[in-house]
Amino acid sequence: MELAVHQMSVSLSGQVILHNVSATIRSGEFVGIIGPNGSGKTTFLKSLRGLSPIQSGEVILNGHNIKQLTDKQIARQVSYMQQNISLNFGYTAKEIVLTARYPYLKWWQNETSHDKAIVDQVMKDVGIWSLRHRTINELSGGERQRVFLAKALAQDTDLLLLDEPTAALDLVYADEIFSPRKILL
Repeated sequence: MELAVHQMSVSLSGQVILHNVSATIRSGEFVGIIGPNGSGKTTFLKSLRGLSPIQSGEVILNGHNIKQLTDKQIARQVSYMQQNISLNFGYTAKEIVLTARYPYLKWWQNETSHDKAIVDQVMKDVGIWSLRHRTINELSGGERQRVFLAKALAQDTDLLLLDEPTAALDLVYADEIFSPRKILL
């Protein structure tokens, strides 16, 4: 897996957020993006995932320009966990994590037993198995954050883009996210 960014610039509402950014990320690397609030970290991650329009430059994912790939093709290779997710629907934690399997399904196809097994295992590994039947609206901020982390992991991609994954977590859970674990599927 390789993700390469070549001289990427991004503007939002007429304001330049990122200018001439270049980077290469390869399999096995753990990369942190550090900067103050409002410095463009989220915009950078969204641009890598193809969710924010790039003004100039390019993002190359495994040899292909991300602009030439479909959303499903990107989602089979890159999962993205947003910083803030607002849901006002009564979906259960398990239903939300199951949505991670969408890139592997055909139109109107239901999840397979394989998809469900991946989701069940990830939920157990992340420590949210006991929350599987609770709706997202019933969960604390930290519990919700772990549900969305499980969703990103259940997508089973080679690249995880996590935008402030520990922001709402207790110190114990925040520490667990970055410790060696057997979550690889």
